Amino acid sequence: MTAVFRAGVWLQSITPDDSLLTSEAVFITAGGVSETNLRRLRVGDRLRIGGTVREIISRYNAGGLPVTSISADRIEYVTESVVLPAPIVIGRHGRVPPHRVIDNDSNGQLDDTAVAGQFDPTEDGIDFWESLEGMRIQVEGAVALGGIWRRRTVVVGDGGSEASGLNRRGALVASGDDANPERLVVEFSRQSLPLPMISVGYRFTAPLIGVLHYDRGAFTLIVTDPVPSGRLPELQAETTKLQGAADYLTVATFNVLNLHPGSRFKAGGSRVDSVARAIAENLGGPDIVALQEIQDDSGPTNDGVVEARRTARRLLSALLPLRYEYCELPPTDLADGGQPGGNIRSAFLYRTDRVRLISRDQPQTGRQAGILKGPRLSVSPCRVGTSEQAFRKSRKPLVAEFEFNGQRLFLFNCHLKSKRGDSPRFGRHQPRVLESERIRLQQVRLINGMVHELLTHQADANVIVLGDLNDFNYSESLQVLCGEQLTNLTGSLPAQDRYSYIYQGNAELLDHVLVSSALLGKAADVDIVHMNCEFPTATQVSDHDPVVVRLHVPPLSSVDDSP
Repeated sequence: MTAVFRAGVWLQSITPDDSLLTSEAVFITAGGVSETNLRRLRVGDRLRIGGTVREIISRYNAGGLPVTSISADRIEYVTESVVLPAPIVIGRHGRVPPHRVIDNDSNGQLDDTAVAGQFDPTEDGIDFWESLEGMRIQVEGAVALGGIWRRRTVVVGDGGSEASGLNRRGALVASGDDANPERLVVEFSRQSLPLPMISVGYRFTAPLIGVLHYDRGAFTLIVTDPVPSGRLPELQAETTKLQGAADYLTVATFNVLNLHPGSRFKAGGSRVDSVARAIAENLGGPDIVALQEIQDDSGPTNDGVVEARRTARRLLSALLPLRYEYCELPPTDLADGGQPGGNIRSAFLYRTDRVRLISRDQPQTGRQAGILKGPRLSVSPCRVGTSEQAFRKSRKPLVAEFEFNGQRLFLFNCHLKSKRGDSPRFGRHQPRVLESERIRLQQVRLINGMVHELLTHQADANVIVLGDLNDFNYSESLQVLCGEQLTNLTGSLPAQDRYSYIYQGNAELLDHVLVSSALLGKAADVDIVHMNCEFPTATQVSDHDPVVVRLHVPPLSSVDDSP
């Protein structure tokens, strides 16, 4: 017996075979024996088990792989306190995991022999880790790929030397052809508390040793040996160099993570003040900021409140002496998803010394947008998709007209359907089932249709679609949103810099700025300001990095803003 975990224990053979295709371990659960007797077993006991082989899919593993187990009918002691099997070394001194492909030879459910592909641990990451399920392993030179959350982090071994997407800041960047199967979730026991402050680039000074399990959609090293010390990297939060000027407009998008007046860090201090400081300092005080995840004034309390006036006042006060104004349209209570009771919505901050919000209201049309000749919005600001099924229980894009240098600008501030509901990367459905993308495709077609209508009226109209689009620059939904009319500025960045969010160790790009051809011009610069997702979770202003663009918008005569 090598370890204990929640509702069971692990056994590993002390006389392994020579095949790299098969694991030498199995998870044991209580079947015909009592859980009390199971918990009395001790690590190091040599046992003989009788029972029934089962494949377990727990309620935490929806869409995940089954865990092979034996439901024990009898347990017999053979010997007590034998030496545990030596852990399998993961890395260049042992077994090196694949570093690009999770699975490329299956089509369907991996537990269905009719559709399962070839089992190939040398090429497919899912097969590599499956071949070690339940065994003692040792990760040498472990370096963290993110912060710590619920006693978990994600690592790669060998200091990242074998990791294909590791960039200069220590983030492991995912791409369309590299899903980074070399990363491994690590879970620390409660006995390991308190845990060190972990962030991207944190290096453990000794190997991490434990048992490989599959849990919550990912292969996970359950650390059984003492947690070694480590070193935090000397990583600095970035500050953009993109600044507005007489003929240059700066625009940013920033998901501010359920921000409300009571938002505070665990160690104390207002997160509203920190968001304001980030906007003023790290983002250089952009002319327009598209915010996502502004909650109502009572935060996550489900009390019918939908207004966010206190949040707006706090932000504007903290941003002084910069002269910002705040613009939003509150959602209907409980209609836009997100944290229950929080009523998240998108909002604009805009500098009144640099830009003008064109406010236009036609009460008979409601707050739903239409396109008039000019072109112009029938209502500004307005919300898109309020009556569309695609935006049910999802954030409605906030659309507004602005004026800068006499030129009219149309901004779509979007927070699209989240990826919740997609099957896990290391799941039994290969290729993955992206259920959420089906909804995002419906959403982006509506937005693209509105952009198309604007550009049909005026081919050189200034259109910006930006926000937390909850998908990657190479995804189908982003391609549909861009269509023939828009260009994604984040796509011009080097591949190793295309990330604004880290999920299970993968640095991914979810936040984008798309512009029409009139705004590409001679100087359309973009900067993802890495200041959040790489740092310890407890210190993050948000879980997203903001994106700033600078656009050349030369003067024109004043805009006609009549209805």
